[in-house]
Amino acid sequence: MTNSDQGEGRIDPKDVEAGKAQRVKVAPPLRPWFPVFLAIVICVAVVALSFALHYNTPEYGWDVPGLVDLAEAIGFKHLLFTMPPILVSMSFSSLLTWTDMEVRRLQPLINLAILDKTSSPERTLLLDYTTNNALFTVRNVWCVGPDVIVASLSKVGPNQAANFMDLISFQAASSFASAHTIYDIGPGPFVSGDFTIAEFKLPDRTNGTVYAERPAVYTQVACATPDSLVPVHAQNAHETGLNFTAFFGECNYTLAIESSDAQYTYGMAPAIFKDCMQDFSDIPLQYLPVLFWFFMSEPEPMASVTMCTPHALGQNVSVVVDLATKAMNVTVQQDSPEDADVANIGSFAYNGVFFNEDSLDRTALSRLKAIQQQLPGAVFEAARAKDPLLEATFVNQGFLELAHDVYTTYLTLVAKSVYFVPDEGSLTVSIGFSCRRRFLVPAAATILIMVLAILLFVGFALHVKHWNARKDAHILPCLGTLAAAMWLAYDIIKKSNKGRVCPLSLAKSNFGVDEIAKILHDNFYTVGRSNALVVSGTRGSCEEREGENEDGGEEEEDKDDEGVVKWPSQSNSSPTELYRRGNKGSGLASEVE
Repeated sequence: MTNSDQGEGRIDPKDVEAGKAQRVKVAPPLRPWFPVFLAIVICVAVVALSFALHYNTPEYGWDVPGLVDLAEAIGFKHLLFTMPPILVSMSFSSLLTWTDMEVRRLQPLINLAILDKTSSPERTLLLDYTTNNALFTVRNVWCVGPDVIVASLSKVGPNQAANFMDLISFQAASSFASAHTIYDIGPGPFVSGDFTIAEFKLPDRTNGTVYAERPAVYTQVACATPDSLVPVHAQNAHETGLNFTAFFGECNYTLAIESSDAQYTYGMAPAIFKDCMQDFSDIPLQYLPVLFWFFMSEPEPMASVTMCTPHALGQNVSVVVDLATKAMNVTVQQDSPEDADVANIGSFAYNGVFFNEDSLDRTALSRLKAIQQQLPGAVFEAARAKDPLLEATFVNQGFLELAHDVYTTYLTLVAKSVYFVPDEGSLTVSIGFSCRRRFLVPAAATILIMVLAILLFVGFALHVKHWNARKDAHILPCLGTLAAAMWLAYDIIKKSNKGRVCPLSLAKSNFGVDEIAKILHDNFYTVGRSNALVVSGTRGSCEEREGENEDGGEEEEDKDDEGVVKWPSQSNSSPTELYRRGNKGSGLASEVE
């Protein structure tokens, strides 16, 4: 067998016996080279990072590439520096996740191989590690799609006798009923049990289930054996054969069996009873009950008679059709039937076996005779398949159940010709089908809910703690703007050591980060409730330079020489006002004394 015939990864049992089993394909993460490769890559990454960390001293670094300058210029420096570690981590995570998935998929087979005792199916055949610890899982479930409009092909209604008196459909139904009983084939189309359903066009799908509401005819057959079956002896020498009288209550029927060389004979007859309180002569032949009779001449003469009475009733039903097999299931609705023409047929339902022979042509009459032999022949053949000698069948009335099954199957098929008429309407049906849907894994979802709940409480606690920490802080209304920066610098200059030395110190510096930090180092800064900056501290750099002028000499306290900036001790101008007066010159210069 070729690999294409077997399917990838499968082994032909014949090849195993012959020692020619093909090599099973193993997933890459489970091959020996994969963990070695992964370990080498991780070791190289660890060693390289260790060496880089060792040589990354404060005195030596690496040249800054132009890409960093470009990213810094356009505002993507943080993204450039954080993406490489993320990509490397995701690569390692993907490889390890792939390995984990393959290991989980083979775990049921591993359990079958290593477990010493017989284990439950949940640990072996039904075990599915691939969906464990995942938030979602995928399962096949039953879905019902939107409604579809299809054509109605027939509906319940009294058909005209002229439309079926050629008996072609009857003979076909007889053949099908015989095959159904002898060879155990499935039911006919639009037939479910004792129900014959009004036909409709099925949707063009290969699989799925159709749900519809349709009128149907319920065929019920009541079969019974006689209270007694008494042989009747010939009353004159001219009579041949054997006669039996079957008693059904107060009614009786005499069955005359002609002499024959055959060991077994059978047939059907209309139930025209004698000595009965009811006059059956007034009932049309096609509505009479029917009799199935069977006779065995050897080893001793034995006879059996079964009477079957058909009934038909129109009902509304809910139909479920399997599109793959065309099998149908029926549920009777409780409301009244839409078509009441066959609702109360009762005993006057068509027996389907006997008609007024004067109304039949010769061909139809031949078909009728064939039906009258084919139905009891199917019952007889089914009985002999169970009891080859048939002695127990004759003694125990074994033909009763078989006659009921054959006759019911026959009448459900005949009902299509008798109780239905063509229809050109439409109806709405629903289609169910198997579909794949995602579901939450209960364990994973529960864990996630717990984590989110913890995150909720911890986050809320952090917010409350931060709220308590910042309740005494007075945040500037324009925090983060140029006006706020001007306000902060203005108050530092104004409040630090009488507003004289710090401005000069800042002005004479190169405004490097280290220089500014050194100047402002030893002071303490707070913001009061009036949004005014409070500077405290006596050992700052500003104090050390107090009294120095711009040329390095001592500063006279009230000197108004040019180049010495004096700041007022108080200012009524807000930062926003200072910023808005920028077009008129320095906003701070307007406050210079």
